[in-house]
Amino acid sequence: MRAVQISQFGNPDVLEVVDIPMPEPGPNQVRIRVWAAGVNPVDTYVRSGAYGDRPMPVSLGFDAAGIIDSVGTGVDAAVIGTRVYTCTALPGAYAEFAIVDIDRTYPLPDNISFDQGAAIGIPYATAYSALHQHTSTNATSTVFVHGGSGGVGIPTIELARIAGARVAASCGTDAGEEILLAHGADIVVRHDKDGYLDTLTALVSSPGPAGQTGIDTIVEMAAHINLGNDLTLLNNRGTVVVVGSRGPVQINARDVMRRDARIQGMLLFNLTSDERQEIHSKLYPVLLDGLLRPRVVATYPLEHVRDAHVRVLQSGIGGKIVLNPSMPQ
Repeated sequence: MRAVQISQFGNPDVLEVVDIPMPEPGPNQVRIRVWAAGVNPVDTYVRSGAYGDRPMPVSLGFDAAGIIDSVGTGVDAAVIGTRVYTCTALPGAYAEFAIVDIDRTYPLPDNISFDQGAAIGIPYATAYSALHQHTSTNATSTVFVHGGSGGVGIPTIELARIAGARVAASCGTDAGEEILLAHGADIVVRHDKDGYLDTLTALVSSPGPAGQTGIDTIVEMAAHINLGNDLTLLNNRGTVVVVGSRGPVQINARDVMRRDARIQGMLLFNLTSDERQEIHSKLYPVLLDGLLRPRVVATYPLEHVRDAHVRVLQSGIGGKIVLNPSMPQ
């Protein structure tokens, strides 16, 4: 079968489409026919070696959506033909087939396409965990999504709105503004404009529907740029949840002390099994009801994976990048 691998760490040029043996499911595993594989920034960090050394070759990708076509021992064959998504595909999601532990496959509602299914795993799980496992977002909260028009930003806006929070978000383009408003942001500011943080502060100082003022939670996509400023925006005992950073950052610790603020890092792969199950059990009904609308902005064939890795790191991409192993070059 065709799959994307690297034989050394480096820039997108190290990505190659190769033929590898068809994987077979082991005990308590299933094999899925991959109809769509999600491309996430974390995939580029693995490719570059930022997540540490590992035996070569390395197969890339975590998020996938498809149909179960084979099962290992301990799995009921009745699940064959089921539409599912995952964020832990083995040996990698960028392939025609992938192996997944049965407890890490999640049902994909019929109203969600495979491309959209590949946009659920890491982005929506990250957003849910940031809002509900690392903070306590509710109808009295104001959430600021700093970098709202990317793959994780849009799910964060949607899930914060479902929780009843007032939602502010930033973007850098006219198109981004339209996307954020369409997905439920109450307040949109342009981080490409001088003074946007002053604009944000003025807007959130006016009471929201539940009388909330200021900012309780910031979900931060680029801490290496924004963390220092984030700490000046928070209410007392507010939290910055760092879900993305591409380098070191310097902060003024007094900004944390003055507010009894909290800087909460999170990495999805640190979650326990119970935490993962909680997330996906909560996502299913709101996906089924159409309250979540995974946004896919581009679908590439496997052979264009290098282009996908370049694009996924661009700011304000407006949604999720997906690979389709069945798409012709």
